[in-house]
Amino acid sequence: MGSRPALGPMRWFPPLLLFVCGFSCTEWVLGLCTPPRLELAWLQKLEQPVDVVFLGSSHVLHQISPDVFDQERGVVGQSRSVNLGAPAMEVGEEMYLVQKILQLRPDVRWLVVEALPWDIGMQRETKNDFGARRVEWHQPGITYFMMQQILRSDLPWAEKKSLCWRHLQHGWRQSLHLARGVDAVRWLLQGPTAYYPEIKKPRTGYRPLRLETAGEKGQKNHAQFLQDPHQLFAARQRLPQIGLGEAPPPALRNMAEQVEAWAAGEGVKVLWWLHPNLGRTSGWHHLFADGTIQHLIAFDDPECYPDFYKVRWHFDLYHLNSAGSERLSRVLAREFLQQVQEP
Repeated sequence: MGSRPALGPMRWFPPLLLFVCGFSCTEWVLGLCTPPRLELAWLQKLEQPVDVVFLGSSHVLHQISPDVFDQERGVVGQSRSVNLGAPAMEVGEEMYLVQKILQLRPDVRWLVVEALPWDIGMQRETKNDFGARRVEWHQPGITYFMMQQILRSDLPWAEKKSLCWRHLQHGWRQSLHLARGVDAVRWLLQGPTAYYPEIKKPRTGYRPLRLETAGEKGQKNHAQFLQDPHQLFAARQRLPQIGLGEAPPPALRNMAEQVEAWAAGEGVKVLWWLHPNLGRTSGWHHLFADGTIQHLIAFDDPECYPDFYKVRWHFDLYHLNSAGSERLSRVLAREFLQQVQEP
């Protein structure tokens, strides 16, 4: 009997090719069918015109009322603004949402974006490090941008490697849509309104802080603030003496330039705004002074905006109550109208 010719390494090629093709097709289908977050699905389904979108942290979610904003600028029934704030939003997440909004809503003319502190390493929260929100914004372009900023920084090399690896971990999880298979099938079979029943309901995205609806942590923060509002008083005295504050890190400047460029490419303008914080958020006043950003409303000035540093308008140390939020929304609308009218 003649011996069969040895196939060698080539015998592995057909099954390997089948595996790669099957994996690639599955990943492609998952990418097409994986549902966006609720806020983006809702924004895409809105039938009425949207010309202004608010982005930022809980300072946006709990403090900017689109209804009050639109009422103050006199466009109720003609166009509308929407609130896409989310608790503990990060700079990278803002960049991701800017890209998505520009893709989903060509009618948007202004993005009103909270000027957040730069956090190159996602250091503010690690207990939910690989949660859906953080993984979601690690699109390839944004992951690459973040890693660029890390490598260009003056951090020690060991820390650079650690931070880059951390972003890469988020990036490959996002690119492979890990743990999203069931979601993709449901989205494909049910569609957006069945998967997200909430998008059928009219809403603005605004959730004011009220004691009766606050959770246990919110009620505790409220009580502690009322017992000792000293830090608010101290900030009111200290902030006017600081001036422009610290210069921006290069990464913050690069981020602002990138967001401005994306928006300008779609004919959209960006209005950055600073929350009435206890301290001066580094860099943003400098970016406005040197022309890197064209529009800034700085509420972190107790001399110009004293009401935002009074106890009666605060829910806790870091957030305004519902009455204070309505006041902020009206002032923001007036300042916005001035910016719009400028050449």
